[in-house]
Amino acid sequence: MSRPAPDPAASSHLREVVIAVVLVQLVPILELVCGWVSPALGQPVRLGDALVEGLGLAALAALLYALPAGPRLLPALVAGALLGLSAERLGWPPLLGVLIALPLAALPPRLGLVFACLCAVIPPQLTPRAPELGPPPARRESPPPDLALITLDTLRADHLGALPGEGWWVFDQAISAAPWTLPAMDSLMLGEPVRRHGGGLPIDGGFTRPSPTTPVLAERLSGLGMRAAAFVSNPHLRASFGFDRGFQRFDHSDAWEEPHAAWALWGLVGWRALGWPPRLWARRDPLLVNAALRWWAEAGDAQRFLWVHLMSPHEYRRDPALSNPALEKEDPERLRRAYAEASARGWAEATRLIEGLGPQTRIVLVADHGESLGEEGRWGHGSALIDPQLHVPLAARGFGEGPSGGQVAVAALADALVRGALGSLSAEVVEVGGLRRDASGFGLRIAGGSYSARPPPAPAADPAEMAVQGELLEALHAIGYVPGP
Repeated sequence: MSRPAPDPAASSHLREVVIAVVLVQLVPILELVCGWVSPALGQPVRLGDALVEGLGLAALAALLYALPAGPRLLPALVAGALLGLSAERLGWPPLLGVLIALPLAALPPRLGLVFACLCAVIPPQLTPRAPELGPPPARRESPPPDLALITLDTLRADHLGALPGEGWWVFDQAISAAPWTLPAMDSLMLGEPVRRHGGGLPIDGGFTRPSPTTPVLAERLSGLGMRAAAFVSNPHLRASFGFDRGFQRFDHSDAWEEPHAAWALWGLVGWRALGWPPRLWARRDPLLVNAALRWWAEAGDAQRFLWVHLMSPHEYRRDPALSNPALEKEDPERLRRAYAEASARGWAEATRLIEGLGPQTRIVLVADHGESLGEEGRWGHGSALIDPQLHVPLAARGFGEGPSGGQVAVAALADALVRGALGSLSAEVVEVGGLRRDASGFGLRIAGGSYSARPPPAPAADPAEMAVQGELLEALHAIGYVPGP
């Protein structure tokens, strides 16, 4: 009995499907090559991600080739997605990229698909290296030894992990200037309590900002001949808020882009349409540490000041299953476990950074603020002047011996770091204040743990302001600081 003759049309179609599946692998291959030729700082183009992307594109190609117009639709779709993504990142209408890609549908399918895949080499798909903000400071005969400031967002004092190495000096009553990031970090960098610098107070549509004429920590250290770089997260710590002052390199994770086009498109759609944060955000602490260590190694023989701000502890409610406020009463232990796990992830990256900086580097590790985990019925931060939100971990290495007991003000760190001695941080009374939604909330923290209210400062005649809108509003909404746009 003779076998039926193979269907030439089916064989030809299968061959075209295989060719299309192979051709779309040019996208991850080109991304890998571009990442190798011009690596994005802190964001390597990972082989595992490329493989997943290649499988997804292969499945898309096979699916589209099952449609009557699939062979001509696929090149326009791939090019439209790549060009639309690039247009969106440049601030142009994404539809412009889609319109540019439409003529590819008129080309032979194989040729059109090759042209479509070549769009993967268009830059802003790879994150550009953060530019130098200015020339390195003039060399001094004897600049201070290398210094690293590591800040962990939302880390409570009782979640400080095991410190690597020896010579650490741990403070057991370190008090932040404010219970949320913006005023707390203003105070840390300026060396002043919130009541004095006036920054980070809520106003209609934004926040007040401190005077730009007051020198910040990085400017003071650069004046001593130190080369300064910052690798940070948290939308409040952007250059637009003034946190880039004094740094020759300032790299913020909000400016990063996913180096794989398919992952970037998924993050864009998921964030804008479904509320899911970009996948890159889940990897930013390891990438920040990688970028910081790379800069540290490239800085040469200059005396270095490095600031790294890690975000993991803040993100313990990122999982949609944990975002339900009902859990605060129904299953508070689940939230506390999630916070402990997120804090441990952040601490692991801080430990990796400390070990990578070497034993001779002076290091200060501190949190911007703490977190309420059910105490007094409160959850989160920025809402009250209480110890769970103000008592933070503070540890230092390389500054000699000093008292570990007694209350200290984190706002006094800037002066102490410039002097190179932390022995003068002790304070019987620490000024605190600056709530997220109440510009009148100020007080004093007395050594031992009691608080007393204090009148708010008189408003400045013409306070500097920072409006919260556009992309910044989206980023703040994504981390839970403001309602959605």
